[in-house]
Parts: sequence; C-alpha cells; structure tokens
Amino acid sequence: NILISNDIKVNIAERTVIKKDKNIDLTSVEFKLLCLFMQNPNIVLTREIIFGKLWDSEENYIDDNTLSVYIKRLREKIEDDSSKPNFIVTIRRVGYRWVV
Repeated sequence: NILISNDIKVNIAERTVIKKDKNIDLTSVEFKLLCLFMQNPNIVLTREIIFGKLWDSEENYIDDNTLSVYIKRLREKIEDDSSKPNFIVTIRRVGYRWVV
C-alpha cells in the first residue's frame, strides 16, 4: 500500500502523496496516473495503456489532449522543474516513462 520513488511517497490506502516531507494535493486522475507510473518504473507506458488504466467503472474516459493536460499538471506538482521533467519523461510518439 506504500509506493516510494524519487523522494515521493504514496500511501495508496490513505490516498496521500508526500514529496520531501511536503503533502502534495492531487486530483483523482492525477493520483491514478502517479500510482500507475510508480508501479511501472522505467517501463514505457503507451498512451493506450494509460487510457485503459484510467477508464473507470462509470466509463469516464479521457481523450488524448486531456491526458496531456493531466501529465502537465502532475509534472507541475511533483517535478522540481516541470519544464525539464526528470520523473515523467515523454517518449516521443509512444508514451511516457517513470524514471527511477
């Protein structure tokens, strides 16, 4: 129930995120994204895989553009410099990778 990577600690059961002793507030989708990335370190996740994992039981589905916005917002919250991401790295024309 606890994920730890890159100075980030996620408690899945409590739905809390801490980076360097600071609480990070995430939306539900941002939290799901972060957990997905942290559970798959150094693996390229295609946009299709990410879409499949974010499809919820109420059939709320995010499109390609919306995913880019969520990734940008998540980077702004967890990266030291979101314009030069070190954790969530874009793999051009494929998807994203969580770098450990």
